Formats: sequence, C-alpha cells, structure tokens
Amino acid sequence: WGLVAPNNPALAADLAERAASISHDGNGVYGGRFIAALVSQAFSESDPFKLIEVGLSLIPADSEYTRVIRAVLDFYHQHPDDWHECFAFLKANFGYDRYPGEVHIIPNTGVIIMALAYGQGDFSRTVQIANMAGWDTDCNVGNVGAIMGVAVGLDGIDWSWREPMNDLLIASSIIGTRNIITIPQCADLFCRLGRQMAGEQPETSSR
Repeated sequence: WGLVAPNNPALAADLAERAASISHDGNGVYGGRFIAALVSQAFSESDPFKLIEVGLSLIPADSEYTRVIRAVLDFYHQHPDDWHECFAFLKANFGYDRYPGEVHIIPNTGVIIMALAYGQGDFSRTVQIANMAGWDTDCNVGNVGAIMGVAVGLDGIDWSWREPMNDLLIASSIIGTRNIITIPQCADLFCRLGRQMAGEQPETSSR
C-alpha cells in the first residue's frame, strides 16, 4: 500500500487497515498501518529512525505494537554496537513464549525495528540482520527490504541481490497472467494504480 501511495503515509496506512481488517484486528491492523506508512514515506525520507516515527504517529501510542518499538529503540540507543545483544533483549522480553499463537506479530515487529536501527540505512545490512534473527524471516525481511529498497533506490541495492532474480517475479494469484511477470511490469502496475488513485493521468510513452 505504500507503493501505490508514495509520500502519503496516512493514505497508505488507511488502505492497509482496510485490507488487514478482513482477517486481522488490533495489533495485526496496526502492523499493516505501520509498515505501509514507512514504505510510503521512504519515497522522500531515507533515515530509518525518522521513518519509524512517521509510522508511530499513525498507530495508537498505548498499543503493544508501539511498546515493542519504543523498547527496541531505547535498547539500541543504549547499546548501538551489537544487534545480537538487542535480539537477546527482545527474546527475553517480547519472545514468542509471551504471546498466543504460532507466529505473533509483536516479536517480529521487534526484529523489524532492530534491523532498521542496526542496519543504519544500509540495504544489505538491514536485510541480513532481519534474516539472521530468524523467526518469521519471509515477512520480516520482506518488510525491511521494501522499506529500505524504496529509501535507497536501485543505486543503493547491491547488484548481488538483483542479478540472481533477473527481474523475474513469480506470485500466487487467481489471475493467471499475473502469476509470472517481471519486476518492471509490477512496478508499472503499481505506478498506474497510484496515479489513478491520485487522480493523475497515466504517463504515455514517447516511443
């Protein structure tokens, strides 16, 4: 939702909430709002700490989602050199054992914030930290990758991440034609949707 509402984190958060509310409530909805807002704001802001504050402004201050974010940020500012220490703190205070279900959003939110903080604006380092922490790696790495990918742009993403993918995107969709497309095609789709939502005319090719 942040990709179709660039530089409009409030709209991105609202769209994410509408989608998330189909199957989630409470912190699950706050998570959708938070990540969408960060992706949206990343079009004009690359500082992960400023992005986090934008996201926090769009979710309840008294929520458990906000509490884990503030706790991880506080730990980072006191121990800025070793993410392993932060993960030990996160596991002890916000681990899976403290929440119901198999893969609760709160511990994984802590991993996302930890990766954004200790990655310090570097795409590769941020993705690596989120992955090495374990837990729900597909979602956590996907979220920080989307946020930092927008923030740093193509020039900030090392070619070693991009070359093996060869611009191929394989998705799961009931629309067969969208199951296997290219990343540029997907980007064009998001741009068209974003322009349509903003009431803008689509770009026309000069070729």
